[in-house]
Amino acid sequence: MRQQLFREMSMMATETRVHHLALTTSDLETAVRFYDPLLSCLGYRKVSTSASLAAWELIGQPEILLYQAKGEAASRSHSLYQPGFHHLAFRVRNSVAVDQIHSWMCEGGHPVLEPPRPYPEYPGDYYAVFFLDPDGLKLEVMTD
Repeated sequence: MRQQLFREMSMMATETRVHHLALTTSDLETAVRFYDPLLSCLGYRKVSTSASLAAWELIGQPEILLYQAKGEAASRSHSLYQPGFHHLAFRVRNSVAVDQIHSWMCEGGHPVLEPPRPYPEYPGDYYAVFFLDPDGLKLEVMTD
């Protein structure tokens, strides 16, 4: 009985994929001003915005959702190395696209943690830039 259940669950898992990633932000308006041009460059399109939620989609990829934090939670800052979210990586076609995102980050005064460079410790021809969103969430744009 248990083995049959495991086989059925394994079959379902082959059809499983991430549907969306939901992030909470201290200031939705500020976050939308940051994420909209970034996600647009990555091929996403904004599909909705309200006072409490903004959403972007890209066919075949997980939706990206931003929720407005509520109450005193909006004043808490994110800590990169506490349990929970560490970072989100977006794969792009080539290193030119990584460099373009880096330029956009610099022009906008957004904090860049690691400028674009090869990462020989990762598989393939890994090349990436790491930066922070307005709430201090770590993001990466990479190619391999």
